[in-house]
Amino acid sequence: FNKRAIRTYEKVGFKMVGKLRQAHFSDGKYHDVILMDILQDEWLSRELK
Repeated sequence: FNKRAIRTYEKVGFKMVGKLRQAHFSDGKYHDVILMDILQDEWLSRELK
């Protein structure tokens, strides 16, 4: 997974809500998939700060 992208999402308020272990196969190996989300009220309150 892309650690730089995860940090960027976290900076704007997204939270990691799950990990699908070895869920994606590419380049000859399996990779984890990170699930991130943000609720509408969390997003809106972030914009007001």
